[in-house]
Amino acid sequence: MKRKDFIVLNNSLRHKKVSLEKINKMVDEGKAKQLVQESEAFFYNQIEEIIDDMLSQKKKLLFLAGPSSAGKTTTAKLLQIFLKQKNISSEFVSLDDFLLPHENRVLLANGKVDFESVFALDIPLINEFLDQILSTGQAQSPKFDMQTNERCEKGENKTLSKNGILIVEGIHALNPLIISPHSDSAYKVYLCPYDDLYFQNKRILTAQEIRMMRRCFRDCQTRNYTVEQSLSSWHSVRKGEQENIKPFKLNSDYFLNTSIKYEVLVYNTYFKPMLMTSPLTDETMLLIGALDKCAKLDKSLIPENSLLWEFLIK
Repeated sequence: MKRKDFIVLNNSLRHKKVSLEKINKMVDEGKAKQLVQESEAFFYNQIEEIIDDMLSQKKKLLFLAGPSSAGKTTTAKLLQIFLKQKNISSEFVSLDDFLLPHENRVLLANGKVDFESVFALDIPLINEFLDQILSTGQAQSPKFDMQTNERCEKGENKTLSKNGILIVEGIHALNPLIISPHSDSAYKVYLCPYDDLYFQNKRILTAQEIRMMRRCFRDCQTRNYTVEQSLSSWHSVRKGEQENIKPFKLNSDYFLNTSIKYEVLVYNTYFKPMLMTSPLTDETMLLIGALDKCAKLDKSLIPENSLLWEFLIK
């Protein structure tokens, strides 16, 4: 199959309409564990497809990009686990570690630092690092301290064996400024949840709204945000995604659907109480109304390696 045909087929197979009635029925019939297993298997099968396709092309660099709360961190970890099962070594680097100190970044018209721009990254250093590890099998990756907003004095040594794979993760991982110098070695994955949720043949949640819940739930648990604070920042997050990620999406070799079919049931159990105590806005009312229609699922049923743990607290 030609690469272009593979991409078209791959993308068309990723979009699904999920029936809430079917999900609820499985829970009501005592088949919650089966629902979880089937949902996770769909995701794991895609990881296998990525690895098989990448290895068939003899690529050394796996670039992993996607919007906020798409599941990039967990996906990178799972790729390493699956590669190890095939006796293939791998290294991982996050583009966040190549961030420039605040004083060296581009400013917006209002004088504030532009956190979303690709030019917030040290692009020459990224390309130097990739060139070195491809040519010598060794290179030092910087380490960025998000608390001080400075690069740490000591980086991390990365070693890539002859048949090893380097996974490069970040929102700008598909940007041509990073990809183009290494295009012969690059396998490009764009990941995002794609599945919309339907009830009585009507869409009650888009994939984007489910992703918004992921981010909000995570922020409330780990960053001490209120629901109101997290939801209010969503517009600027989306604006940055439209400018910095979406333009390069179609350059991907693989579109990875990170929707987990049963996740809305988990949010009904654990996230809806947070929404209920928040100021009632159009957004919170929409989410509450949709979650009211969902069955409940306890997080004890979620497998240890599930992508959902990126947004939950164990």
